[in-house]
Amino acid sequence: MMKRVKKKRLVVLGSTGSIGCQTLDIVRAHADFFEIIAMSAHSNKELFAMQCKEFAPRHAVVTSESKNSRAELGMLAQLDEADCIVNAIVGVAGVMSTLAAVRAGKTLALANKESLVMAGELVMQLAHEHRARILPIDSEPSAIWQIVNGNMRDAAPTIERITLTASGGPFYGKLRDELRHVTPEQALAHPTWKMGAKISVDSATLMNKAFELIETRWLFNIPPEKLAVSIHRQSIVHALVHWTDGSVGAAMSPPDMRIPISQALFYPDRAVNPEIDMPRLDFSNLQLQFEAPDYSTFEAPKLAYEVMREGGILPAVFCMADEIAVQKFLRREIEFLDIVDEVKRTLDVTRNTPLSVEALNELFI
Repeated sequence: MMKRVKKKRLVVLGSTGSIGCQTLDIVRAHADFFEIIAMSAHSNKELFAMQCKEFAPRHAVVTSESKNSRAELGMLAQLDEADCIVNAIVGVAGVMSTLAAVRAGKTLALANKESLVMAGELVMQLAHEHRARILPIDSEPSAIWQIVNGNMRDAAPTIERITLTASGGPFYGKLRDELRHVTPEQALAHPTWKMGAKISVDSATLMNKAFELIETRWLFNIPPEKLAVSIHRQSIVHALVHWTDGSVGAAMSPPDMRIPISQALFYPDRAVNPEIDMPRLDFSNLQLQFEAPDYSTFEAPKLAYEVMREGGILPAVFCMADEIAVQKFLRREIEFLDIVDEVKRTLDVTRNTPLSVEALNELFI
């Protein structure tokens, strides 16, 4: 039985997105354990107003109406009274909030994978210097975190390989020629997960898995050559850790993002969720299949290995180029296959420079 004398005070950045809303579901079901002291949203003002009315945060920011949203989000990420910062902001807009939180030595429940894709080395360095704790919310890194029992970087010497699983998205089994005229509606129809538009398209191109490879590389101090991807349509096994003694650890759960969110919010405890109808696995008829990805059709993970090897500012360019290309696709300005092609062209013309806050700021201008 969990007991808490004092409520854990949360800041939820990106409260109206998919992860933000599911975070609030858990808080709502455990009102005795959590208090929302600050929230932010980008443009969904109607939903945000309802959330603010329900949770009564002391601080609230709508970034689309702010003249200096980066500074305001940074302020929320560093609030002295906050016990945990939940960064559920979508895309590159969440990177600077992550940097602000780790500089302040905060416990950071991180769903914004772009933070580690663009600035992983910098984020982890600052987290070490300021004794910040990063708790991954993303399902695959969260699964690895569970397997290594929270000893994220200490476990690296005994890890032979980490395998991230991927559902394969809505175009599993399709060849390149069959994807030339894919519509945004088709790309958004993910067979397993209910997500926002950006991450749904990234899952369709396997760019999401490319980002998770880079994210895992930094979170767990694992070199790129020890990272692999396996297609697993059932989305039951979220990651595999292959140990140097020949054993393999697997983290399994139904595909429900409330599970990794809950693991981060309740850390170091584990939640009891009588008021949330969490799904359960039925092992009586469970069949699990794994297969190699088709990198000739879905090239994004291959690009991830390349930018990890090159380092510097290239991972950040990789991330930003994808965000721009996905928005073009959603506006029907380019075709589906053009997304990764545009990212490749951007990388080809980029002059690599060392990663720094100054270099990141230049990208954001």
